[in-house]
Amino acid sequence: MRRGGAAVVALVTLIAGAVTGSESATTPAELKAHWRRIAGEVGGKFGIAAVHVETGERISLNGTTRFPMASVYKFPIALTVLDRVDRRLLRLDDSLALLVRDLRPGAGGLRLPPGRDRFFVRVDRLLELMVGESDNTASDALLRSAGGPEAVRLRLRALGARDIDVSRYEVEMAADWSGVEALPPAEQWTRARLDSLFAAVPPGRRQAAARAYESDPRDTATPEAMAELLARFYRGGALSPASTARLRQMMEDTATGPGRLKGRLPAGTVVAHKTGTMGTICNDVGIVTLPGDRGHLALAVFLKGSSSPRPHLERAIAELARAAYDHFAARE
Repeated sequence: MRRGGAAVVALVTLIAGAVTGSESATTPAELKAHWRRIAGEVGGKFGIAAVHVETGERISLNGTTRFPMASVYKFPIALTVLDRVDRRLLRLDDSLALLVRDLRPGAGGLRLPPGRDRFFVRVDRLLELMVGESDNTASDALLRSAGGPEAVRLRLRALGARDIDVSRYEVEMAADWSGVEALPPAEQWTRARLDSLFAAVPPGRRQAAARAYESDPRDTATPEAMAELLARFYRGGALSPASTARLRQMMEDTATGPGRLKGRLPAGTVVAHKTGTMGTICNDVGIVTLPGDRGHLALAVFLKGSSSPRPHLERAIAELARAAYDHFAARE
């Protein structure tokens, strides 16, 4: 049997045997052991951190290891954009001009209207697309409007998130991950040309570039730093009340990754989250509402380097999240 097939059988066995839940993870040590078993079935490297928002109680495994964020990095970009809105340096109803050279490959559906060489999109709409649909064009446009990667890094440092890095635009990350050795000048970019550049990379170079990307310190985060940032945001310590509520709603409405953090939680559980996906990188971070009056759980799950199919990785994230949920839901 192939590795992927063995992984899914083992995961199904775990589920059928009712390994998840407070029965098997009543202490932090038991929860960590349970996490190890789940992640071990899909291979690769993983990190997870859970922070109880209201009390600050935390548990992590490989929590200080850096992982590539992929599109999870759009969460700190959103924080920076909305901080500029709070400081009246930017308005939600401002319209940003997008040109042919601003359109990005990959996730998202922003397109130039037929016969036009530019169009305008409001900041609030770009935020919805970046967070909810992980639109890469919206992300680069907003990152540019916020002052670029350095502005995001400065904001993260101000929030105490020193183990989260934002260094590149989406187009630069895609080029590095794909093995494109040099991008043409920005004024020559079109979506078709970028797609053709990425497609022309020989498979061997592409694979080597993807491996190098996974160990690159740029655009990475530790699970502990991300969970702490999520908790601070949810407590209202990063943005104004209005901006906190706006971003939280966008994250609750997000369309990507329904089978990740949310995949094994009880029906109706409210989850505000942001996914990240690139090759073998499969991430999801967010805030999970616990049952009754037990508060909220900030969760950051990062996976990389596994040869298992993506549905198996997503199932593992769902199982990791459910184990954390059951542990904290059972607390007195």
